[in-house]
Amino acid sequence: MGKSNSVMCKLLSLTVIFSFINLQSATAASLGELSHIHNIRVHQNKIFLGTHEGLYQYFSPTKVVKIKPDSFDVMGLATNQSTLFASGHPGVNSKFAQPVGVLSSADNGVTWKQVSLKGEVDFHMLEVGKTDMYGVDSGKGDLMYSANLGKSWSNQGVNTYGDIAIDSSKAGLAFGLKKGQIYKSTDAFKSEKVIKSKLAFSAIELVGKRLYAVSGNNLYLSTNGAASWATLSTFDKSIGAISTSESMLLVAAGDKILISKDLGKSFK
Repeated sequence: MGKSNSVMCKLLSLTVIFSFINLQSATAASLGELSHIHNIRVHQNKIFLGTHEGLYQYFSPTKVVKIKPDSFDVMGLATNQSTLFASGHPGVNSKFAQPVGVLSSADNGVTWKQVSLKGEVDFHMLEVGKTDMYGVDSGKGDLMYSANLGKSWSNQGVNTYGDIAIDSSKAGLAFGLKKGQIYKSTDAFKSEKVIKSKLAFSAIELVGKRLYAVSGNNLYLSTNGAASWATLSTFDKSIGAISTSESMLLVAAGDKILISKDLGKSFK
C-alpha cells in the first residue's frame, strides 16, 4: 500500500465496523455490506464512496448504489466540485490500465477519461483544487504535484503529510498536516511553515476561507488560515474523515456518516 497516512488509516478502520463481504457482482447494498472503503467525498450535493469494488453513491445507511459495472479499486478519490478525479487498480475484466494512473469524470463517475500517468502511478492520497493537484505515489511514497489538473506532474520528494487541503486562491498555496500539526506552503510544498497549535489534528478540509480540522471527537473551524480555531461540533465517537462542498459538510464518526447543510451548525 506504500506510505500510509492518518486519514487513510482511519478510513480503513471504518471497514472493521463495516462488514467484509464480496460485492463484485452487486450494484446496490447497504453501507454495512461494503468492504474496504478508502474514501468518502462530497461532490456538489452528492456523496461518493471510493471502495475496493468500485465507486458507490451514498444515499443512506441502508442504500448505497454502485455507479458502473466496469469498476476499479478506487484508492484515491478527489473533487473540485466540477469534476471527479480518481486513481487506483483495475477490476476483473476491466478496460483500465494497471495501475490506472489519473482518471477524471464529468458525469459523476458514469464514464472516466484518462488524464495522465496511465500504467505508471497509483495514488493512495489524492487532492484537487481549481487547478492544483497533489497525489501520493503508493509505490515510491513520493508527493507529486500538478499545476494543470493532472496533465503533467513534478515530484516534490518523499511525502511527509497525512492530509493536504488546497487553497485555490493562488497556485501552490496549500495546507499540509504532519504529526498532528498544520503547515502552510506557498510553493507546492517545496518549503513549509508550521502554524503552531496546542491541538493535535488528524484531518483537514478547506472550502473557500473555511478551514475545517479534526481533533479526536471535535470538529474545528478556522476562517483566518489556521491562526485561531473555534469548536464547531463535538461527536459521540472519534471522527475518521471529513469532506465538504459549498452546500454540504460530511463527518464520518464511528460507524455513522453525518451530514450538515447549515455549515456545521447541526448534523443528522
